[in-house]
Amino acid sequence: MTASKSVLIANSGLAGLQAALDLADSGLHVDLIESASFYPYDSASGLAPHLVNTLLLEAIKHPGIAFRSNTDLELLENKDGIIQAQLRQRPRYVDLSKCTACGDCISVCPVQVPQTDRKAIYLRKETQPGVAAIDKQGLAPCSNACPGGIPVQGYVALIGQGRFQEALDLIREHIPFPGICGRICTHPCEFKCRRLEIDAPVAIRLLKRFVTDWENKAGKEKKSKSRGKIPVLQGPPVAVVGSGPAGMAAADRLARLGYAVTVFEQLPVIGGMLSVGIPAYRLPREIISQEYDLILKTGVKLELNTPIGPQGKYTLDQLFAKGFKAVCLAVGAHQSQALQVPGEDCLGVVHGIDLLKTISLSQQTDDPQHAQTLKKILSRGAETRAVILGGGNTAMDVSRALKRLGLKEVRVLYRRTRQEMPAYAEEIEDALHEGVVMEFLTAPVRILGDSQKKAIGLECLRMQLSEPDASGRRKPVSVAGSAFKTEADLIVLAIGQALQPNFSGPQEGHAIQCDDRIRIDAHSFQTSRLGVFAVGDAVTRDKMSAIEAIAMGKKVVPLIDAFLKGQTEPVSSMQSNRPIANRSLTTAEQEFKPREISATAPLPERLTSFKEVELGYTEQQAITEARRCLICGPCSECLACEKVCKPGAINHKQTETEVKLEIGAVILPQAESAHCNLTRGLYRVDPRNILSGSAAAGRIMAALTPRPALVSIGPQIVSSCQAPRIGVFLCECEGQIAARVDLEKVGNTIKKNTGVMVVHTLGSSCTAEGIQALYEIAGREQLNRIVLAACSCCSADQVCYSCSFQRVRCRSALGLLGSQRVNPAQSDLTPLEFELVNIREQCALVHDGQAEAATRKTIALVQAALAKLSKRQEQSVEFKKPERTVLIMGQGGAADVCRELLATQDIGVGYLRSLPERIERVAGFFQVFVQGQSRQVGALVLAPQNHHEINELQRFFKEHFHDSASGARVRKNNPGVVFCDPNANKEISGASAAAQVQVWLNRARVSSQVMKPSVDPTRCRACGTCREICHCNAPQWIPQGSRISAWIDPLVCQGCGACEAWCPSGAIHSGDLNDIQLEAVLEALLR
Repeated sequence: MTASKSVLIANSGLAGLQAALDLADSGLHVDLIESASFYPYDSASGLAPHLVNTLLLEAIKHPGIAFRSNTDLELLENKDGIIQAQLRQRPRYVDLSKCTACGDCISVCPVQVPQTDRKAIYLRKETQPGVAAIDKQGLAPCSNACPGGIPVQGYVALIGQGRFQEALDLIREHIPFPGICGRICTHPCEFKCRRLEIDAPVAIRLLKRFVTDWENKAGKEKKSKSRGKIPVLQGPPVAVVGSGPAGMAAADRLARLGYAVTVFEQLPVIGGMLSVGIPAYRLPREIISQEYDLILKTGVKLELNTPIGPQGKYTLDQLFAKGFKAVCLAVGAHQSQALQVPGEDCLGVVHGIDLLKTISLSQQTDDPQHAQTLKKILSRGAETRAVILGGGNTAMDVSRALKRLGLKEVRVLYRRTRQEMPAYAEEIEDALHEGVVMEFLTAPVRILGDSQKKAIGLECLRMQLSEPDASGRRKPVSVAGSAFKTEADLIVLAIGQALQPNFSGPQEGHAIQCDDRIRIDAHSFQTSRLGVFAVGDAVTRDKMSAIEAIAMGKKVVPLIDAFLKGQTEPVSSMQSNRPIANRSLTTAEQEFKPREISATAPLPERLTSFKEVELGYTEQQAITEARRCLICGPCSECLACEKVCKPGAINHKQTETEVKLEIGAVILPQAESAHCNLTRGLYRVDPRNILSGSAAAGRIMAALTPRPALVSIGPQIVSSCQAPRIGVFLCECEGQIAARVDLEKVGNTIKKNTGVMVVHTLGSSCTAEGIQALYEIAGREQLNRIVLAACSCCSADQVCYSCSFQRVRCRSALGLLGSQRVNPAQSDLTPLEFELVNIREQCALVHDGQAEAATRKTIALVQAALAKLSKRQEQSVEFKKPERTVLIMGQGGAADVCRELLATQDIGVGYLRSLPERIERVAGFFQVFVQGQSRQVGALVLAPQNHHEINELQRFFKEHFHDSASGARVRKNNPGVVFCDPNANKEISGASAAAQVQVWLNRARVSSQVMKPSVDPTRCRACGTCREICHCNAPQWIPQGSRISAWIDPLVCQGCGACEAWCPSGAIHSGDLNDIQLEAVLEALLR
């Protein structure tokens, strides 16, 4: 096939579909594309849905048509006389070769697409392709904003359905700390939530927290199973230094990959800053323990009180000497930054991180040193006057912790206004509610001390805000003459952290940046020392949130994995450059829905203990809050569909592809405006008008002059008489059949039959995997006949109302359709004869809930199929080479159009203005008699000028032609006769007729085996019964020596079998069932 012999048809509806079939039947290759996931049905076309569906299946099974849904035409241009097309095929996220349309995915999808009657994954039964599609318009803004890569909309949707365990499992597939993040996450997802356009964002953090609380309350029997089996740790040992969120996220993922991981933590408690930098009233220690225990159960080892570094228990050199093949540094930034003002060295000046660590360790350990240190810091007990310098979360944590320790006076000094404070808004509110005093636009310039260098207060300046600085916040500048003094016993510096100076040195072999962070390669995360990686606060300029640290821990794992495997690049499983969903919201969706408020502990209880303040949602609150989600995706990527899909058809990682074609012509709908500036090769159609599609096809055929290669014509053997070696294959239909029929019992019964070599059960026979398994077994067992008990009704090369995409896919893969009738890619095997039995509808579904009856009927139908196969006899069907000639009759305007187009092709064209004396169909040809002369042609075009001429032409045929809706079509009752309605547009009708002639004369290119009858000339009495009963004029007379006999034209026959049933002498035998087979089938059924 050359580029100039290809045709592109885009978004052209029913007209495009008919054009595709006509062009493909003429020998041209067709690329049929549709922007939607399913081919659209327009009721205005006047064609019933089931008929359109049948046409679609004909196109899908046609070897000359490449059908692509979800495909946009982006560019058309003419280069050097060749049309070049650029297509973009968007992902369907469902594999067309695997989906069985079982609907399991739809039943578990939690997303109902707003203002529609469907889920985010859906099927359209009235059109094709008959496989599911996922409505995914991009990544939900919340999911895109999550540093940890959690499909946020997914677990929110599941919570909204009350499917709490699934929601928790989904979160844990992406991060190991849902309970921790559900309490302390900075929730960047909420800042991108589109409900901000209406009222308030969905409380995503609280919903994440809820599912972990629900699990804890539900008890151990409902604990999540999402982490799967404990991995076998056989990989090289890896050391992780630091047990904070970055280090443990990395350890968790490395263990899942099979690496033996040891975590070294310098503190006496696990969790790093989670345990010592965040007060227990925000993050209860039992939550940390529960989630860290899940990681340790995978085999990760933990060594506490084990600092690493020049002054630590081990140096990096010693870790490598102990056998570790890689080291991941996740040491955090535990060193507080200095204020750089006079008096900073006074007693009573402490750093916020150090104070929080002392408080936390005094609560978590039995070491009295921490309690003594705390007592020393709070020198006046509850009367200690505390001032905290800073406006971040550390400042809030310190101030609120000191209130819980009983201090009466706690103040926060901040040099900007509340609006510029980097602390969470809710933390500021809670601090104020708990009695913390905040003084804004105040900056310290000196710490005041007494004679013993003990802090007694601060000297400060009032500030005002000027232009924004590099951080984007307005820069504070001092107000002249505003200096003042304030008293304080405890001054806490909460202005940032840095890497501990005792961790790194030149002897460790890696460089330190000027801002005291470990320098790493941005691509590989490796330090300047080979095999040493670093993540978390130790490498970033700004303090990381827990979720950002977890994300960084996840990112380093594939890099370590690639390093240990000697690979230069990790195998990426992430999708890049995904668009962000931004669908339009309807008025109904923009209804105000208030955000659910979480209960909190009462104030007196807060100030007397470190018990958790925020109490979380109830089940009903969580469901109500989750249902505020606007379903941006719409697909939430919860992956519930993927989990239930037995054939593995769902693939959420599909990406769009670009396709470039070189074509000779293109068909577009009339309304299509852009894409091209073509002056040649462009044809427009009315998508609802099937006739305009055929007309466009006719003009393209004239322009591209297809030259189809005819197959060998003559007698063809359609069945053999080899000794049967039969294989029986029972399809489970992914549980649809297996759940209702006892297939084991069926198999045990069937295998006792003579000639049955093997009985095998397939999970699904309409998938590539199922067909491959069938062929492998057929080759191994040297089978020559196959009974497939599944959902297909017959092995005929035809499409009927009961056909589905999967049934066509199955028969195509078996080589039973059109030119694929030879088993594809199986030329080394014995040719196979198939008998298909529909046990899905005829047994499983009709006897749903009656397993015994369904099983008994399945056995009977399979036995009947075996009997039919075992008695099959050799049969010959004779094909006659069609005459590539056409005679156009009539004085209608369409006649000249049709004649002009056909004249450019390899077809002999005749024209007859006057009516002939008679017309006969003889041996596959039309014999036309005019003035005593006869001429033989392969096709007729009737182009009457008016109704009088219609009536005159009509007398030659057993059909009335008053049917304007049909336009120019090959007549079903008179195959090879094309009628042009005089009421139709002559240009369209004439071009359509030309297309139909080309298609008809090319009918022998593919030899169909749709139950073709053959005639025994020794028994035929030439009574004419078959000719009278046949509605399509397939029986014709042919000479047999001195007499004539009937012959069934296999290219005309529709395979109904009426001629065989009515033949009084029994001379006709259908290609499906002879008398011997019929007796065997009846005997099998009546046993």
